[in-house]
Amino acid sequence: MRYRTTTLLARQAMPAIAGTHIIDIPITDIISAFRFHLEVTPDATLKLSHGFDVISKIEIVDGSDVMLELSAAQMDALHFFERGKLGNITVQDFGAVNDEFYTAVYFGRWPFDDQLALDPSKFSNPQMRITYNGATYNAGVAAGGIFLTIEADVFDEFVPSPIGFLQHREFYRYTPVANAFHYVNLPTDLVIRKFILQGHQYTRATNDAIAAARLDEDNMKRIPFDKLFEDWLAWDRQEYGPVEHGMAASREGGAFPLYTAMANWPIPVYHEVNAAPVLRTLGVNGCQTTLSDGGAETTTYIGRMIGHCPHFCLCFPFGDKNNLNDWYETENIGALRLRVLNGATILAACTNRVILQQLRRY
Repeated sequence: MRYRTTTLLARQAMPAIAGTHIIDIPITDIISAFRFHLEVTPDATLKLSHGFDVISKIEIVDGSDVMLELSAAQMDALHFFERGKLGNITVQDFGAVNDEFYTAVYFGRWPFDDQLALDPSKFSNPQMRITYNGATYNAGVAAGGIFLTIEADVFDEFVPSPIGFLQHREFYRYTPVANAFHYVNLPTDLVIRKFILQGHQYTRATNDAIAAARLDEDNMKRIPFDKLFEDWLAWDRQEYGPVEHGMAASREGGAFPLYTAMANWPIPVYHEVNAAPVLRTLGVNGCQTTLSDGGAETTTYIGRMIGHCPHFCLCFPFGDKNNLNDWYETENIGALRLRVLNGATILAACTNRVILQQLRRY
């Protein structure tokens, strides 16, 4: 058997409502991907965010060396930009029913890429650290109400000799000021394959946080990109297509918005189950969808959400995604600077983030 899937963490309840769970990585086989299954048991009160916000950080570290550092939502957005679909299947709201979320991170250009993969033998004591807080999702999540399962796709009888792996990290974050420019000095030590910009604020579209972005080398000697938000979004739509997942709920109205993955141009397609068709859309924006039956707000419905900007993210890939030699070489650049023009509508909880996917050679 050339490949197999092994368990890193069998389904386990997190010991508290919030904390950091540390997992040793005893796997000796070369790893193509990690797969995550998050389960959360809310109570009947309203939800406060997307379920992936329970996990604010997933890290793979070896001492002070960091090979992976993303939130679960960022990982799911990256999954879309890599695979053309979200790792997550659906979102739901049924009160005290387990909510389930899926995603994965790949260390190569495709599953079981024999040139790019994570080789644990190259590190001394690799660990995974999961930082979580159930209260960010639902105030009624209790201790023992968060479950996590982690699997690894590994090479088995076929043992490759990868030259390196794709390193995914949130490099920078800041609180934006409306209509102001913000400058970020980016690293030049590794080849960059993908650049992702995230403008995170619920109830607002991504362009309310990010109006434009420009990348320049050596004090404007060369400009790899300079894009207004709508131009960038149009490019992403052509490159990756729409973002979509299922949805199901039995609670509606302004008190119970459904938190989805689509921040821009979300379109809900739904129908009622065992009820006369009375639902209507009250609002869709900023990864929130609000439906209403105009009365009891307990109409069960199922459907799909279609939109763009997964988890408030825009992606700019450098070159042919499958050609190792076609990505953004930065080693001869003295200064690499990002300039973000912040959007006009900045809420108190807004955060802009810079995420880099880099080629790290062994």
